[in-house]
Amino acid sequence: MAGARFSAGWGRKETIDHRPVVPDLVVKFAGDTAVDAGRYRHPVRYLHVRDDVHPEQLPPPGG
Repeated sequence: MAGARFSAGWGRKETIDHRPVVPDLVVKFAGDTAVDAGRYRHPVRYLHVRDDVHPEQLPPPGG
């Protein structure tokens, strides 16, 4: 999906580029329950790095 462009936010005309990366760490975040089409409708909040989990232990995105 490299080269794809997405909306910068709900109701905004700006777009952002999608650049896939290979994850090298896992972080915990907090988000509310407002999800639309698999996307959080409100900003998520970073909590902390999960040193006890390696990215290869997680299921693939959307999996």
